[in-house]
This record gives sequence, structure tokens and C-alpha cells, in this order.
Amino acid sequence: MDHLQHQRRRRTFAGLALLGVVVLAGGTALGRSLPGPDGGPVGRTAGQTAGTPSCPDAATLLALLPSPADGDPTPRLASPDTVCAGEWAVIGVAPQAVELFRHVDGSWERADAADSCSAGGLPAEVEQSVCGGG
Repeated sequence: MDHLQHQRRRRTFAGLALLGVVVLAGGTALGRSLPGPDGGPVGRTAGQTAGTPSCPDAATLLALLPSPADGDPTPRLASPDTVCAGEWAVIGVAPQAVELFRHVDGSWERADAADSCSAGGLPAEVEQSVCGGG
């Protein structure tokens, strides 16, 4: 395993740990709708406005991942929850990884986590899950 892969695995393990803490703490940005004034869902997740996409479920995003190379394990969900903020979404994938997605031109696409972390500008809750800090 080269140094970059080792760093990514360490970073993704930390992201999964953080994702687990958020799930256990019952965070509002986990792909669930926030309650409206009447207590019912309004169809948006935390940080979502009328101009941002709805938060997809984790299974929908998992289906967007490429097929694994020969000998690599098939990715499976580590959690049924999706962390969403605006046009960004993160899912936990086993074994020990997180995957980053971005809503572009009307559809969700896998995003390069390393490039996105380096470029900055990710929402805090997504940055914590993917980049290991914020």
C-alpha cells in the first residue's frame, strides 16, 4: 500500500468514526428532513434551501460507485445515513471509507475527496467527514 492510500485509509477511518458519532448523536444533517412549523417534514435537510437538491439516500449514492477492480471487495454501506450539506453528500462505505458526491447539472456525481479537500470550500459537516477536520 503506498503512502497516499495509507493516508486516505486513515482519513476515511476518522471520517467514519465521526460519521458514527454524528449518527449516534442524532444529528440533523443525516439525510432526514427537518420538521416544518407543523412538526411534519418539509423535504429538506440541514443547510438546504429551495435552490439546493434534496438529500439522496445512501443506497442511491452507493449505486453510483464504479464496479470494483478484480480482487477488490464490493463496496457496501457502513451506515444507512447520508450526510448532506447543500450540493454535497457523503456516505460511509465498508471497508472503512467514505465517499463524496456533488450535485452537478441536475444529478449526483462521485467527487474526488482529495481534490475537494485540497481546494477547500466544503461545508463544515462534509469537510469533517471527508477531510478529517474542519
